[in-house]
Amino acid sequence: MKIAVAMSGGVDSTVCAALLQSEGYDVTGFTALMYDGGDSAVENAKRCAEYLSIPHFVLDLREEFHKQIIMPFIQNYMNGLTPSPCIRCNRHIKFGLILEHSLNAGFETIATGHYAAIHHNSPRLYLSRADDPVRDQSYFLFDLTQDQLAHIRFPLAAYSKDEIRAIAIERNLPAAQSKDSQEICFIPDNDYRSFIESQVPDIRTGQITTSDGKVLKEHCGIHRYTIGQRRGLGISHTEPLYVTDIIASENRIVTGPKQDLFKKGLIASNVNFMKSTEFNTIPVKAKIRSTQPPVDAVAELMADGRLRLTFNEATMQISPGQAAVLYDEAGAVLGGGWIETAF
Repeated sequence: MKIAVAMSGGVDSTVCAALLQSEGYDVTGFTALMYDGGDSAVENAKRCAEYLSIPHFVLDLREEFHKQIIMPFIQNYMNGLTPSPCIRCNRHIKFGLILEHSLNAGFETIATGHYAAIHHNSPRLYLSRADDPVRDQSYFLFDLTQDQLAHIRFPLAAYSKDEIRAIAIERNLPAAQSKDSQEICFIPDNDYRSFIESQVPDIRTGQITTSDGKVLKEHCGIHRYTIGQRRGLGISHTEPLYVTDIIASENRIVTGPKQDLFKKGLIASNVNFMKSTEFNTIPVKAKIRSTQPPVDAVAELMADGRLRLTFNEATMQISPGQAAVLYDEAGAVLGGGWIETAF
């Protein structure tokens, strides 16, 4: 069976290709050049493919990546949101364009080094958490469609990162000692604020206020702030202040004490169903940020198609622009949506 492997040049995708090759699959590597400066990843992937003696193709997706990922990332921050570009990249680029190219080239399946389990033996295809809870990436994959899932394999679901490193070292793979990928691939130093300022010529200043409207100081652009932020406010106050709201229409940052961050629930839109096809008031485990553990909540599908999520206990740092991903007790992804507002 012919199988395409999306190769980034890192240890995960390289071991993914090596494992499939050992199982007897006819493996071909595909690597996407997604942004200017991404040539090193392409070269690393090419070197790994050569070591494995498999064919390797490079797809120049810089124009589409800029249009579908980078520009929305910038615009979301300028609109007071906290975007999650990796989720959109998985939906539109990795399992969108790269999958499309692979299918057009005659491959039936694409495999990647993501840590998540995919289940095909049910009426609906769905994901669940990987065995390694630290490396699990199911949160970033919640937005995949049924058609995409039908053509995907995740061979690393049952492995820990340490086990993958050990396999790479044992096989002397070129990527054995490669560093883990950074949070935002197209911003090498992770300084997203400076990156946005280099792309947006006119950054508007505005006010930082308390919840009752008292002006505390001027800010240098709402893109520099996220919900729950404490450091970098530069405000002397009788108690620690946190960013509790970002009102883009007024170009205003609202601050308050920590207790103001706790919310009872949220509303999410653009819901993607995975194992479930609806949320008629069901208990769930809800993950509202990639770095936070799931919390107990009740999910309900509203008449307008949006998702209403009510937490069993008030929860903090709910950021519009992030995803709310819902799991059942066994760790299966029921679905999720994009956070619009908290209440």
